[in-house]
Amino acid sequence: MPRSLFRRLACDSAVTRVVFGPDGAVLDVGRAHRTVTGQMRRAVMARDRHCVYPSCDQPPSRCEVHHAVRHWADGGETSVANGALLCYHHHDLVDTTGVTMRWREGVGGWAFTDRHGRTIADPAAPADPVMLGDPGGTG
Repeated sequence: MPRSLFRRLACDSAVTRVVFGPDGAVLDVGRAHRTVTGQMRRAVMARDRHCVYPSCDQPPSRCEVHHAVRHWADGGETSVANGALLCYHHHDLVDTTGVTMRWREGVGGWAFTDRHGRTIADPAAPADPVMLGDPGGTG
């Protein structure tokens, strides 16, 4: 299975790891990784209100909750803090092109970076002092 498909399925799946020995005996059964619960989805929807990709305003009905800061496939937890609303198109784009996301502390909202480290900017969003090269956030 292609890695991109695995990552996409892992965003909204319940998966249990089962390790078999050479004779077919079960050696280990890992813990199940749960999908976003209804309560978590409602909390993410209340915070994000629409697709959070820059310049996108698709409503929650057209969005999925993405494991944003750290993907589940990389050990990320399923939580409100690690979840972000992305429309189907942008969810696929983020999962297949190496886009990373981080929560903008003190400013709020999500910051997106492409696989080359360049900021994907939303012209309507407030400036992020860290992204402007001011680590102290003093402007």
